[in-house]
Amino acid sequence: MPKTGDQKVKLLILMELLRQESDEGHPLRTNQILDYLNQKGISCDRRTLARDIADLNEHGFEVMHCMCGHEKGYYVDDRSFSIPELRILIDAIQSASFLTETKTAQLTRKLALLGGSHHATLLQRNTIPSGLHKHSNETIYYTIDTVEDAIRRDQQLSFLYFDLDETCQRVYRHDRKRYTVEPVSLVLANDRYYLTAISPDREGISTYRIDRMDQAQREEIPISLAALEARIQTPRRTGQMFKMFAGPVRTVTLTFLRTFLGAIYDRFGESVIVKVLPDDRAAVRVSVQISPTFWGWLFQFGGAIRLTEPQDLVAQAKDLLTKMLEDLDST
Repeated sequence: MPKTGDQKVKLLILMELLRQESDEGHPLRTNQILDYLNQKGISCDRRTLARDIADLNEHGFEVMHCMCGHEKGYYVDDRSFSIPELRILIDAIQSASFLTETKTAQLTRKLALLGGSHHATLLQRNTIPSGLHKHSNETIYYTIDTVEDAIRRDQQLSFLYFDLDETCQRVYRHDRKRYTVEPVSLVLANDRYYLTAISPDREGISTYRIDRMDQAQREEIPISLAALEARIQTPRRTGQMFKMFAGPVRTVTLTFLRTFLGAIYDRFGESVIVKVLPDDRAAVRVSVQISPTFWGWLFQFGGAIRLTEPQDLVAQAKDLLTKMLEDLDST
């Protein structure tokens, strides 16, 4: 016999059913809904169901109806995320190299279900792996939660930091001595998650890969005023940090063939001011961190994008290229 005590949660169960199992192309017939509620031990008839639907609509839950043959069908079409929005989020999860294969699958499944069961299968089936190598640190959720907690409480954070050897085994830095830092922000850049922080033994802002952190814990020690001020400057600093590699920030002039404008916009954003030069060339002045990653990005264009100012960096670029040629000749 149906349990009348469960009538209190009937509207919740009814709304959950409609969100998960119905959409405009798959309305639930009245008999289907009544059978489902009966299986849950909740008594309901057609007239009561109509009143329940009216109550949901009155309180802002938009439940649509249509005729399915000779009986009414109900569905929910207004969801928190549209299908294109879920597609974008799922693709972003698939492309995040800092997530493990297991976490990627879990997040993909959860996001897909937000579109309802009928779209969930399609969203997961049409997901194409990005081809990126996923990392193996399954504790990354715990680490992110701990870092967020430390940032929220304005307290210091400690953790172990490791590299991987040739057999993919962890090699902890500093003989497993814990790093203790003042967390500033979490930054997602170039498919990796980073912690920016103030470290007592380093000048300026340091960066740490979240997937290389282990046994993170919040310390009951308040962060300094400098760390709090650094958080205010985080958006500007993040724009300056070139692929999260440490190095001095310098303003440089780059000249390039105009056919490489796309590469400039991709790297520095579409707000850069472009100066048109003769011979189908152009120039921009941008701030970058002088690091191996910057030189690698510049040299990949084989001279189509050139560093022309300041002169000390032009000389440094020539020295690096000369050394590379010497190293190649010696092999």
